[in-house]
Amino acid sequence: MRKCLTPGDKSFFMPRCIVMGEEQKKRFHQLASEVQIENPSFVKVLRKSSFSVTGSELSCKFCSEHLPKETRDVMLCLPNKEKTWSVKNYYRRGHQTFKCNPWAKFVQETKLQEGDMCLFELVKAAKQITFIVHVSRAT
Repeated sequence: MRKCLTPGDKSFFMPRCIVMGEEQKKRFHQLASEVQIENPSFVKVLRKSSFSVTGSELSCKFCSEHLPKETRDVMLCLPNKEKTWSVKNYYRRGHQTFKCNPWAKFVQETKLQEGDMCLFELVKAAKQITFIVHVSRAT
């Protein structure tokens, strides 16, 4: 994981393995423009492994800096906040993962697909750990 700066001096955690072409950079900058500057965020490009029953791994560096080291429920919502999903965030020695049925339900109901880019924005003002999930669909 590395921190990346975007126009407006917002920083995001992004996996080192992501090499972006011009189209992906445009998608990323569009997502970045939607995020509140004071809210920490990380980017995830969904792969086949993101849809498995074992769940989707979160950024270790992001989690160590911004999330408690314990298993707990977190809320996911889209920017319009019309619907929320309670998802289990499992903690295990330095790894945190959204797992099983609640994550699968979020993926299914939001129609996420392989190649979609998600920017998870942690809302610091919320009482419960809450992520606004900004989505850019793969073309």
